[in-house]
Amino acid sequence: MPDPSLSPFHRLMELEARCDGPIAAAARRALAFGSAREAMIAETEAEAAFFRSLIGRTRRAGKAWRDRGNRIMAACARADSRLYLDAWRARRRRLAELLSERSAAHIRRPIQMTRPMTTTSPGRMSA
Repeated sequence: MPDPSLSPFHRLMELEARCDGPIAAAARRALAFGSAREAMIAETEAEAAFFRSLIGRTRRAGKAWRDRGNRIMAACARADSRLYLDAWRARRRRLAELLSERSAAHIRRPIQMTRPMTTTSPGRMSA
């Protein structure tokens, strides 16, 4: 049976006991996702999805304005779409950085030997 002191509820109770007043949003997110890095990854993924949906909506709106003959609003929608595309690309770059940091943190260094191994006879090694 897992240790009850490691449950999210107990960690939240411990955090509330340490804080005098409301718990900071960053601390709540880190608690919910298990670490600050995982919270940042989830937040960046959500922001990227948000900007991606805005890109699609503004492109559809620009096409609708163009079909109605309003070139000014179509140009404004295209400009907004480019702005959202830049923001989406920035979030995707940040997400790639965070994911590479996470994978680099999980890579263990190889075990280093204190003494080189020498061969004493064929098929046998000694330290």
